[in-house]
Amino acid sequence: MITEVKITNFKRFDEMVVPFAPTTILVGPNNGGKTTVLQALMVWQLALQKWANRRQPRENTPKRKISPKRTGLGINVQEFVFMQMGEVYELWRDLLVYEEQNKPSLIKIIVKGIAASTSWECGMEFQFRDAGQVLVRPVKNEGENVTVPQQALEEVLVSMTAIHSMLSKDELQLQPEAVDHLVATGRISDGLRNMLFHLDGGGALPAAEWEELAASIKSLFSVELLRPIRLPNSELQVFYTNIGKGRRGKFKGKMNLSTAGSGFLQTLLLLTLFYSRKATIFLLDEPDAHLETIRQREIYRLLKSRAAEKNIQVIMASHSEQFMEEAIDTDSHLVALIDGKSRIIKTQHAQKQAGKSLSLIPAAHYYDSARRPMWLYLEDYTDLKILKAWAKILEHEALEVLETTNIYYLRSNDINPATQHFQGLKFVYPNLKGIVATDRLDTRLPNLSSVLPELQWQRREIENYLLVWPVMERTFWMEAENNKNWNPDNSLEAFKKQHSKELKNMLTNNFLVSAALEQPDYPDLINKKGSDEVLAPFFKQAFAKFGIYNTLPKNELYKVAAQMKQNEIHHEVMEMLNEIHRILSPLKLVNSKGT
Repeated sequence: MITEVKITNFKRFDEMVVPFAPTTILVGPNNGGKTTVLQALMVWQLALQKWANRRQPRENTPKRKISPKRTGLGINVQEFVFMQMGEVYELWRDLLVYEEQNKPSLIKIIVKGIAASTSWECGMEFQFRDAGQVLVRPVKNEGENVTVPQQALEEVLVSMTAIHSMLSKDELQLQPEAVDHLVATGRISDGLRNMLFHLDGGGALPAAEWEELAASIKSLFSVELLRPIRLPNSELQVFYTNIGKGRRGKFKGKMNLSTAGSGFLQTLLLLTLFYSRKATIFLLDEPDAHLETIRQREIYRLLKSRAAEKNIQVIMASHSEQFMEEAIDTDSHLVALIDGKSRIIKTQHAQKQAGKSLSLIPAAHYYDSARRPMWLYLEDYTDLKILKAWAKILEHEALEVLETTNIYYLRSNDINPATQHFQGLKFVYPNLKGIVATDRLDTRLPNLSSVLPELQWQRREIENYLLVWPVMERTFWMEAENNKNWNPDNSLEAFKKQHSKELKNMLTNNFLVSAALEQPDYPDLINKKGSDEVLAPFFKQAFAKFGIYNTLPKNELYKVAAQMKQNEIHHEVMEMLNEIHRILSPLKLVNSKGT
């Protein structure tokens, strides 16, 4: 059994250490490195076997002289049959095969294991030779001999990926070596009938493993798997029947295996591999693919029990929450691969947090959190622009925070998505800081956690703090100046003198009472929806009235904030900026100006 792999400079990994148990599930976001770990193990096995076959001294054979410089054994790109790879550059992180001129960058894959209570370690390193070939050799410490442990050579890894195409209609009988090649190259479905035929013993009785396989399929899918048939032309046929009676009371007829659904075929392939391949370790990439929720649990339990019976180690990459839940036990590892690090998940709570991380959070957010460990949750991008405009006018230190922190837009005032997103990231980065700022609502869904501080505007929404008449008027005329051709005969100043009072009356007659313009805490300023009920409709009507293109729709109202003066910004804005700075910045708050 292998207990750990350390991967250096391979594909997406700078350095990654992954622990293993008898059953291990690798979970993580898409493009998080799960498949890369499985590929690294297969690459290690290929290099180890090639080296052992060509260089390793054997019993009763003369020892071959090995160069002290150990330039390595060449492996051609075509030999990496389990990977879709055009050139060997693609094995290297960022495709960089040299650290500097004449200094090659080495890939190292070091595997640790245990056999008969004895620990062993075997590493292989890879050096670029040219686009079509890589040099491999064992990792060697100073003063050590160039040998590999016998226990490592006894491990046999078999890899399987999810089915991405239907089974072919015809399949000819192949020699075992040809079937081995199909398995090694990932074309397992092309050799399924052959594996079933050999498992059945070519029709010879008894065939205990065939009977076990057929019984498992019958239990899972209510399907009778019929014994393979070899035709005179060497074609192999496999049929199945659905258990039960058809619509006319007769038993349902037999169906060709090529007509089966992808979930059934995926399961049949998995079980066939377990029963037919002589392996000590199975590497399974998305074995849950094509399976419904209930079936995922059944398949996991079946795979684990069969692996235990045959003393086979299973390492699988999965997105299945059912697999994750089943794996929380004493002899399985649930390992999360997130942002280039591995973490063993040992509790149901940790599993729940990991599930949130995987299902809700894009991989880029882990990268962002590593660079800037702070998140601000806002309803919309206009909120951020308004906050930045105020912070700039007030010369407030929160401006730096607003310009550097990670922003997550909720698109609503439900804070639960923010809480789930933040908790998922905090599972990976315990020191992460965050804050959510929302409109004031009379009713809301309860916050599911106190982990994420919540700030709430005391007024109905952030745009209510823009309801200052001198600012609204100033902004309108500024936009009017930019969006209409003015000339000496029709100057903006003359136009303003003629229509300023009309503009103000338009506001007080339709959107805000006159008292709201005189009293800074008038109830309408607090309780009306500033964007939809006042600002957006007022500017729309005003621009239309004077035949000017409207450049202040709802999503452009942040322009109003940019026209404010320090003494026109409400003190509650200052309080919000203070809290944002206090929570998201480690620096001591310096007093800023404001009212």
